[in-house]
Amino acid sequence: MSGINLSSTSCKALAIHIGEEPIRELLEQLNRLAQRVEHLERTKVDVINILPLPNSESATRKVA
Repeated sequence: MSGINLSSTSCKALAIHIGEEPIRELLEQLNRLAQRVEHLERTKVDVINILPLPNSESATRKVA
């Protein structure tokens, strides 16, 4: 996991406006979300069409 890192300027601005404890909670939530997204990207499964799509050439060809 790479983690979410904020610049010192952003951390200082957030600390002034909302406080240090809420910043920690937000960063924890963002890190959990980032972990979940990374997990979903790693375990992503491509969908393979078993039936031809209606607009494909084989589907529009008529049998003589």
